[in-house]
Formats: sequence, structure tokens, C-alpha cells
Amino acid sequence: HLPYCSAVCCSATLKHALTLQEKYPDSKISIFYIDLRVSGRNEDFLVKVEENENIELIKGKVAKIEEISQTKNLVVEVENTMKGRKFRYETDLVVLATGIVPNTTGIPLNTTIQGFLSEKQKNGIYTVACGKKPMDVSSSVKDATAAALKAIQITHKQH
Repeated sequence: HLPYCSAVCCSATLKHALTLQEKYPDSKISIFYIDLRVSGRNEDFLVKVEENENIELIKGKVAKIEEISQTKNLVVEVENTMKGRKFRYETDLVVLATGIVPNTTGIPLNTTIQGFLSEKQKNGIYTVACGKKPMDVSSSVKDATAAALKAIQITHKQH
């Protein structure tokens, strides 16, 4: 479990569940989550999922996934934190949503404790968007625009 929220995993999971449900209306989807965080216009995805009788939200941690050799289906063992016990779910597909993890190996720049690029860099280097922390697309665009404006201001002052 990451010590920070990746900002996009929950929204992407909900959106993908709704897309699958549209394409395959008879499908039954179970979403297991530890924490469910959506904000802004992405809250619409959560509302639609909660209204969809074929999509189930279950607060719990996936403990184990095993294959049934005869059917090739999967059994997901989940620690349901709301009910305080383990459950087993048989399914034909498991999709795991993973958090954003930085990879700054070999980059000679300042990093944060979590491994993302620090905002404090040498002059002329601007850290933006998912380089400095997990962000959705809208936040990334705003952050990159702000950095571009800073660079323009500094360049303008130098000339």
C-alpha cells in the first residue's frame, strides 16, 4: 500500500467498470477497494456505479487470487473490512488497479521522500504534473501551464 493517494486509480476503475457494463450489459462487476476517493466531475462515475445494480462496491483488501484448474476461473479471497471476515469470489477476470509509482532512478535531480521530483530544482528546471506527485489530466495541464508561465516570466525578465 502506497503512503499517498495516486489521484486517478479510483476514478479510472469506476469509469472502466461503467464502460464494461455498457459493452457487456449482462456482466456482473465487483470492485474491491481499501479507500475510494473521487472528486470533481469524477464523482459522477461513483454515482453511476452506485446506481448500477450489476456493479458492486465492496470495501475490502484482496488477500489472494488463485486459479481453478478445471474451469480456469479465478477465486479472489477478500478481507471484507466492513463485515470483519474473509470472503471468496469466483470470477473469470481480475483487473488490479495499481498506484502511480515514480521512477527517478539515474536522474540527477532532487526528489521527495516518496521518490517524486522535488519542486526545488536548479534554475531553469521546472517539475510539473506527475513528475512531482500523482495528478489527473486536468490538474496536470493546469500545473504545466503554471510552470510555463513562470518560465516565460523569468525569460522575459532576463531580456
